[in-house]
Amino acid sequence: MTKVVCISDLQNLCNEIKSEMLPDGDLLLVAGDLGGWGTKEELVGINNWFGKISHKYKKIICIAGNHDECLMELDGHKILTNCTYLQDELIEVEGLRIYGTPASEMNELRQYGRFIAFCDPAYLEKVANDIPPDLDILLAHGPCYGILDKLVDGRSVGNKYMRQAVLLKKPKYFVCGHIHESHGQEEVFGTTFINAALCSEVNQMLLSNGDLYFQPIVIEL
Repeated sequence: MTKVVCISDLQNLCNEIKSEMLPDGDLLLVAGDLGGWGTKEELVGINNWFGKISHKYKKIICIAGNHDECLMELDGHKILTNCTYLQDELIEVEGLRIYGTPASEMNELRQYGRFIAFCDPAYLEKVANDIPPDLDILLAHGPCYGILDKLVDGRSVGNKYMRQAVLLKKPKYFVCGHIHESHGQEEVFGTTFINAALCSEVNQMLLSNGDLYFQPIVIEL
């Protein structure tokens, strides 16, 4: 069995997360929004944090999210050296086929022009079409439409292209974040969907007692 620990939406608050707050495992998957403001300096700091917690895992795998704007132009593989960075790429590790993409849907928020990296509709459609079959884990920043994608007001704001791709290609697990308040997991049509966001909808990482707002989700394959 391979123990996989899933987290998402660090929002440049990673230094609030102590090593002992994270379960040990074989793999750590980080489903995007590494930074808060989308700068290279943030990612350098996050890479250093990955180095501090790397003793807990055989491998750390991460993707970008809509906040990680600098990775639209810079090569994340060269910045995030203490992990394996995936940007629409497949990796086979610990006997698992894992595909990572930063794609996420922003809906009407796209009009405001901030924190909308990897959200262009044409890109979202292409990504969905290019996802390979026979995946153990599909790691994406944004959720599928209608599954762990509800805002506080109850609206579903997930990615319809991604939903179609997942229902067609049926990965064993779909791991995402992006919509913090929909943290959790559920099984739909044979795929286990996981929203592994750690912080609240207002980017609160820790509760008043010092615990994480949401706990990492652990799966075994």
